Amino acid sequence: MHSEDVRQLLHRGAASPSDLDIGGIVRQGGRLKRRRIVAATVCGAVGLLVVVTSTNLELVTNSEPRPAESATSPAPAAGWTELPDPPEVRGGMAWVWTGSELLGWGGCNPSSQNECAPSSAGIVFDPASGKWESIDDSPRAGAFADALWSGREAIFFHSEEERLGGQAYDPATGRWRTLPPAPIPARSGAGALWTGSEVILWGGGKPADATPHRGAAYDPERNRWRRIADAPIGLNHMDVAWTGTEMIVFGSLLDNRNIATTETAVGASYNPKSDAWRKIRASQLSPQATAAAWVDDRLVAWDYEPRAQEYDPESDTWSDVMRMPFEFSECYPDNEVAGRIVVAFYCGYAALYDASTSKWTEIHGGPLEEEIEASSGSVKQWRFADLVPAGDTVYFAAEGITLTDRGEVCYGCPGSPTSFWAYRPPE
Repeated sequence: MHSEDVRQLLHRGAASPSDLDIGGIVRQGGRLKRRRIVAATVCGAVGLLVVVTSTNLELVTNSEPRPAESATSPAPAAGWTELPDPPEVRGGMAWVWTGSELLGWGGCNPSSQNECAPSSAGIVFDPASGKWESIDDSPRAGAFADALWSGREAIFFHSEEERLGGQAYDPATGRWRTLPPAPIPARSGAGALWTGSEVILWGGGKPADATPHRGAAYDPERNRWRRIADAPIGLNHMDVAWTGTEMIVFGSLLDNRNIATTETAVGASYNPKSDAWRKIRASQLSPQATAAAWVDDRLVAWDYEPRAQEYDPESDTWSDVMRMPFEFSECYPDNEVAGRIVVAFYCGYAALYDASTSKWTEIHGGPLEEEIEASSGSVKQWRFADLVPAGDTVYFAAEGITLTDRGEVCYGCPGSPTSFWAYRPPE
């Protein structure tokens, strides 16, 4: 099946991503992870839970928002740096930068082959020493969690038997603590954001109910949740961005056949101080798959076509559509911010968006150059990766592809290789 045929199928809603078998890629299992390949299915279940650590943590009240620490990684030089392999790699691990270390937690126990058995184990990487170390297990196990850094704790979100709970880890004490129950039910596809004083969890779920419009905020200083106002739109495939005063949510509301409720990707803005939402002008981007990030004074968004636009919240306007330096393929777009640069990753290719010039530039080197020969031709070895922002550096937890006996590409199959990289844009 050609890329154009895939594009038409997705736009018409003729198939969901997990139904497609594209370009010789063999799907394993029956679920698809957010921001993973559109054509092949990732083994394991997608979930959502909130995790925060530090048993017997003494909470300190602070009326002023405390920004998350964003220290510069001391080790990686400009360009690509390959990191040593961790002691164990688990599918569905959550990654977060703590200001000085890269922390990985949870995921699927590799000893369980037919389903995802969540893990409670965690590891940290110190870029100064170049070494990995294990941390104490968390009170509860989890997989495919969202992870945030509050400036003191690593906070994780995941579902647990229809329950939305949470835990957090304090690297200074090496302790975990469990969050109080959230006032909203568990859901997949939600967006999680740290505002400087609260964690906001919003959206996700199915189009037929009210869940995609609803959310809650957690204050780690007071150890307390609050419901936030319902949004004028609902999303379950999205990115969230913090402007300094507002949370912007951007993406789409999809059903299980990948059919969106809107013709293009849409968004809304939420002000935590006033507990008020406003809709933003609709973009011209595809609602099937997008990525977005806040840099300088604008939201930069792009889709799997791949095309990009800039959004100015002051004027509520989008720029003209820009072509990306990629060709259409069967992947979800992904990006993170390093300083004032957006690092975009797409099917084993990468590009940089420079806020000072509003231009995209393709980059090369490192894992982007490695390919394997499949029956369909040369294929990028490291086609998929979890991106972790770390000040002026982005870490890549990459998963490679394997080949079947017939030479077909297989993603998420037993024996899939992994590698770890750091990328720092040139000054």
